[in-house]
Amino acid sequence: MARELFKMGKWQSIYQSLEAGGGGALRAQLESAVWLDRFIPQLDEATGRMLDLGCGMGADMLRCAQLGYEPHGLDLEEVAVRFVSNDYG
Repeated sequence: MARELFKMGKWQSIYQSLEAGGGGALRAQLESAVWLDRFIPQLDEATGRMLDLGCGMGADMLRCAQLGYEPHGLDLEEVAVRFVSNDYG
């Protein structure tokens, strides 16, 4: 199963589904980034740059930006990169 998730294109279809689902699907993804609210206070610095490897549709990056960080992301799937670039700049 884990091997299946890392095949190129597997995430592409997941991201396309999120993108096609509109605001509701993306809103749900953003709500899932609240785990950062428990993690971030444990860091020494409350601002600065953060790197999200495998950033997907950018939910964690957006939450970190809301918390005062300068987010940078990297993903291998074209749909995710296009979405983040177009919607978040």
